[in-house]
Amino acid sequence: MVKCMYKRWVSALIKKAETNCPYEICNYLKINVITSNLGSLNGYYIQSNGVGFIYINNSLDKYAQRAICAHELGHAVLHTNLNIRFMSECTLFSKNKFEYQANLFGAYLTLTGIEERLSDYNGFTKHEIAAIEYVPVEYVELYFNNFLLREHNTPPI
Repeated sequence: MVKCMYKRWVSALIKKAETNCPYEICNYLKINVITSNLGSLNGYYIQSNGVGFIYINNSLDKYAQRAICAHELGHAVLHTNLNIRFMSECTLFSKNKFEYQANLFGAYLTLTGIEERLSDYNGFTKHEIAAIEYVPVEYVELYFNNFLLREHNTPPI
């Protein structure tokens, strides 16, 4: 049931923005995307004075940056007013739930439309599908295991 929520939210967002490109959706939502050297961090989302910012590590390749943008956009949409970094570093609160939710959002956003191409991937491994779609393997696993199983009777990856 909860996973259907993500599909509805992401689908509505794609329809409004007329794209599933995370960068274009950020532009549509007036979220600033900044690439810079973040050291060991891949990226993060913050909101300051009502303005959203997604920071992405510029040392990552463009496909990893796109996946990070989709993930951080998930935080922007799903966890707008939460400072997850603060919560994980300064409290006993676990951030795993929020990271999983942002990954689900990112997976559905970047792989939307793959349903129409499922037959093209017959016999392919999750690693091969990820390489062809330019997404992390984790996104392929999340998408197939959470969004396609019931609808297409697809075996889990």
